[in-house]
Amino acid sequence: MKKITLFLVMLGFCITASAQYDFTPIVGPTNVASGSPVTISLNDVANSTGVPSSSSGAYDSFSITVDWVAGGGNPWSSEADLTFTTAAGSVTVDPPTTGGLNSNANTTLTFVGDLAGAYDPASDGYIDLVLNQSFGGSDADWSNIVVTLFEAPTCIEPSNMVASAITATTANLDWTIGLSETDWNIEYNSGGDFTPGNSEAEISISPTGTPTAALTALTPATEYYVYYQANCGPGDLSLWVGPYIFTTECVTFTAPYSEGFENGGSIPLCWSMDGGEDWFFDDDPGFNHIGNNGTMTGTTATNGYFAWCDSSGTDGVRTLTSPLVDVSALTTPSLSFYEISDNEGNANSQLDVEVWDGAAWNNMGTYNTNTAGWELKIIDISTLTIT
Repeated sequence: MKKITLFLVMLGFCITASAQYDFTPIVGPTNVASGSPVTISLNDVANSTGVPSSSSGAYDSFSITVDWVAGGGNPWSSEADLTFTTAAGSVTVDPPTTGGLNSNANTTLTFVGDLAGAYDPASDGYIDLVLNQSFGGSDADWSNIVVTLFEAPTCIEPSNMVASAITATTANLDWTIGLSETDWNIEYNSGGDFTPGNSEAEISISPTGTPTAALTALTPATEYYVYYQANCGPGDLSLWVGPYIFTTECVTFTAPYSEGFENGGSIPLCWSMDGGEDWFFDDDPGFNHIGNNGTMTGTTATNGYFAWCDSSGTDGVRTLTSPLVDVSALTTPSLSFYEISDNEGNANSQLDVEVWDGAAWNNMGTYNTNTAGWELKIIDISTLTIT
């Protein structure tokens, strides 16, 4: 397998309160015959494991997880639902459409829903869970029932952020309001992901009125991470939402310009590639025969990532193209790159280096022989009329 490897240097809060009842497992576990329900009381008096009620609080949403295993020896089809009953009312919910209701392997079902009214465990006093199942001839064991009650938030987080009219230095943000709020908090950062609300962000803004914000003074060719939340009044904030990620547009770079391909293994911003197979970006000198059967000698300017091509197949020509670079301030413009190539006894592939002069591509160098490890190549482009 042979490779051509390049290292180029180109010129050119809603706080959610919750209470949890954890039965691990309920006594038995509870075996339920085919077509029969199981009723489990979770109030202080009736629950079999003596788990006490939570502290007082008004809850109106719930999440329940249940583990089950089929009692029969063959796979079977099943239907199930769960009725959640409190003094506030009853709600019946179906299990998730995925999760394996048609095998006899251990399975966890999760039921999520809203209660018919507010439930206070201190005053309302009981919760009954009724698991209804129809197994077509097989019993089942139910265990590890966990019930979590959630307090309804008064400030709902916004959603559906979109960035538009993106330029090199500006962008417009729009989103959907959570409920009826008219104030929001936005934090954004160009240095990667961050935790909002603790002063990690580069910039924080608080738009009001309508769910839109205009960002200015952005850095070109940069990835921005954005978090946002609703502000429903003093002390009443939604959860943070994000990150929403967008990238500002590229601009013409000014020489001297360099690129070490040290973008975490991804193609750098503003670069592009084309052809029958992608270029790859790696920092592992022993990867797939790069160099002489995985052995690389010599050094480059950064000793980090590099761009490489796998030329062992028949995918044809592939190109890697830099962004535009203004070289007008240079007296003698040139470009340089490091190359490593070893055919390991096979035919060499050809590397062509071309420069766009504003009107056409100019082939400025051709390379199709082995190198002695990493080799520095320098190409004078001062002979071109660059417009």
